[in-house]
Formats: sequence, C-alpha cells, structure tokens
Amino acid sequence: MIQKLKEILSQNRASLVFMGRFALFYTALSLLYFGYLSVFQNQPDFLTVLTGKISQTLIQFFGYQSNLIPQSISSTLELHVEGQYLARIIEGCNGVSVTLLFAAFVWAYGGASGITWRFVLLGSFSVFVLNWLRIALLSIALYEFPQAGEHLHQLVFPAVIYGWIVFLWLAWIFKFSRS
Repeated sequence: MIQKLKEILSQNRASLVFMGRFALFYTALSLLYFGYLSVFQNQPDFLTVLTGKISQTLIQFFGYQSNLIPQSISSTLELHVEGQYLARIIEGCNGVSVTLLFAAFVWAYGGASGITWRFVLLGSFSVFVLNWLRIALLSIALYEFPQAGEHLHQLVFPAVIYGWIVFLWLAWIFKFSRS
C-alpha cells in the first residue's frame, strides 16, 4: 500500500508541486489582501473607490451622465446612470480577487523571474483595465436593456473577465514561461 502511494506521488510530482505552490502563493496573497481590507471600517476600500471613479469616468466618456455615491453603512458605492440607480460597486467588483488568482497561477507555474514579474504586472494591469471597461459597459447595458440585467451580470460579464484570465494563463504556459 505504501509502495503504491509512493509510486502515485512520484508519477504526479510535477502536478502536486504546482498545486502546492499555487495554494501557498494564493493563500499568502489573500492574507495580504484581507489585511489591507481590515484597515477600512464602514467605508469602501481605496481600490474599490478607484474602480468606481474610473468606471464612472468611462461611463461619462461613452456619453452618459453618471454619479457615484459612497454608502458608509454597507461599505459600497451606489452607481447611478442618467439619474437612475443601477448597481452597487462592492469590494468584489474591484478585480483584486481575480488578479490574485491570475498572479498565483503564473508564479506557481514558474518561469524566468524577470519575465514572470513583468508578465504578472502587465497582466494584472490588463485585468484592471478590462474590469473598469466591464463595469462601465455593464452599467450602460443595464440602463439601456434593464430586462437583460440578470443575464448580463450573472453570465456575460463574468465570462469576459474569467475568459481574459484563462487567455493570460494560456499565453503564459505556451508562450512566455519558456522564455
């Protein structure tokens, strides 16, 4: 029995090392992020406010009037388009959690350290930019097509951000990690 277990572990060593490294990196990054969040009591955190302000600016760039109203009781931001309340921007909307997932995967997979850091930084920035666009376009779509709100919020727009993360992972695996 023990011999069989050793054989299985030996055959799957690379996968187990990757999963262990991923769990370690993701846990460490998450703990740092939760420490950051603990500083903000009854107010939206800095990154969520930044996400809201940039999304608001993008909405206005696309020709719609937009307001952002902080809610201290719920630590959220109310987003209004053309005077109509459309959404709450919460901590989970700021893109940090998916960026941590992205970065932990890249670091766990490995590669030359210089290119790894550059890829993580540029990839993370691209995730934030896409997320800001996603929130702005979702808000406009909710305003223009309120009947499609559930599908847009639950299906289409999460697919955009997670699809981008998968694209970045595949780019890392097949193109950049071997450089």
